[in-house]
Amino acid sequence: MWCFINTKAHSKESKSVADSQPLLLFPEDVTVGGHDLYRREHAVAINAEATKQREEQGQDSHQHAGHYQRVLCECWDGLSEQEKVGWVEKAEKLQHDDSWEDPPTGE
Repeated sequence: MWCFINTKAHSKESKSVADSQPLLLFPEDVTVGGHDLYRREHAVAINAEATKQREEQGQDSHQHAGHYQRVLCECWDGLSEQEKVGWVEKAEKLQHDDSWEDPPTGE
């Protein structure tokens, strides 16, 4: 689990951050689905297409996330059901494999 401690809400006289109680606790979610795996393995190509579309429209990097999500959605939706099932099965297999790691970002 990881937590969030609001350090700005403490006065100088209050306890140190290390002694503070966390405001929020979040369970670690290590589940990787087929869509997540597809996104990770195609991130470079999706990013390049999103950049191309954004630049063609004369937009700056503030709109990049929206283009990225749209390209990812179009790519995923363009897969057949059989291809999607293949990604889901691959993700499930990797989920149970101890050697799972994020792919390098330079691919």
